[in-house]
Amino acid sequence: MDDVWTDRFLDSLFISYAGQFTGFFDDDAEEWLQASNISRIYVSSNIRLPKFARPPVSQIEAGPPAGPYFTAPSRASSGLDILAAYRLRKDEYASFLFGAIPNPAGGWTPTNITLDAS
Repeated sequence: MDDVWTDRFLDSLFISYAGQFTGFFDDDAEEWLQASNISRIYVSSNIRLPKFARPPVSQIEAGPPAGPYFTAPSRASSGLDILAAYRLRKDEYASFLFGAIPNPAGGWTPTNITLDAS
């Protein structure tokens, strides 16, 4: 998978915390989350819910190991594979406006999800 980051890739976010005390969002984190156009946020049960109402936040008991992750159509089933990102770089020139997945015949196949460049 590609390792370039753009805010347009972000729709849902899962945030976990492995510390021994209750985690929390400081004011800067809450401000960024509200301004980031995230549709939904999931947090582990040991994180205090933020003060804002939008985007909606849900606490869950268990989640994936430390991320970030990307999803791609599965080669083995009709579902999705979850793939780890090894590093992320900012897409300063907005050159990545749609995803691409490896094509078994060789090369790349664009996903059917495109984003408005504006």
